[in-house]
Order: sequence, then structure tokens, then C-alpha cells
Amino acid sequence: MRLEQLQQPQEATALWPENETTVVLFEAMLSQWRASGAGLIGLDYAVLPVVARLPGLPPRALRAAFGGLREMESQALEILEAPRRR
Repeated sequence: MRLEQLQQPQEATALWPENETTVVLFEAMLSQWRASGAGLIGLDYAVLPVVARLPGLPPRALRAAFGGLREMESQALEILEAPRRR
């Protein structure tokens, strides 16, 4: 995906309240991707506790949202790396 595509206006999507913390956490981690010469590897979990504090998420919320964060990371990797696989 190219930067121009990311900057295009997106349709609004409903967000269920139980997923709000996961989305906030994922957005906070957007600048924390690990990459190699082969492409993206995944999110840098070493910085997760520090980054989670920035939007004010308590440690309990971080633990609860971690599974959802990993699922969002997995889906994002599929989308972001798809052009490299073509």
C-alpha cells in the first residue's frame, strides 16, 4: 500500500465499544513497526507498555487488548505486504 492510498478519505466504520481500547492501542503503535530487508516483521512489543501509557491506557486495559492488537497486526501485515508478494 502506498502513502497516497492511506491518505485517501475512508468510509466511516462503526466501532464496537468492546474494541475501542484495542483500536486506540493499535493506533498508538502505528510508528512502532519492525522491518527488515525482506519487509515488515511486526510490531515492536518491547515498547508496548510505554506506548500504551501515552493515550492513558492502564496496565489492565493493555492486557485485555493484547489479543486484539495481535489480530489487528496480523491483518495489517497481510494488507501491507500483499503488494510485495505479487
